[in-house]
Amino acid sequence: SIDLVVELEHWEEGKAYDRLGLDETVYSILETPCPYIRMPVALGRNVANLVEIAARNHVLKIQGTHSAREFARKLEQQLSRGKKRRKS
Repeated sequence: SIDLVVELEHWEEGKAYDRLGLDETVYSILETPCPYIRMPVALGRNVANLVEIAARNHVLKIQGTHSAREFARKLEQQLSRGKKRRKS
């Protein structure tokens, strides 16, 4: 079975990409929804490692750990702490 669709796309300067993976997209294969990642790549990048990391992150999501949401939450906490320090 297909558990994840990864589309490799040539990196374009100035194009907006979802770098954290907060936006969850699906790709339909024979009317079956499948998680979908569009991954921008450039020359000299280790594509095998990038796809492996995407697959591992997908497994973590299935197990209930959403690393992108966790990162965004921790970042927001740090930013709000910094704002509180500047105000006092």
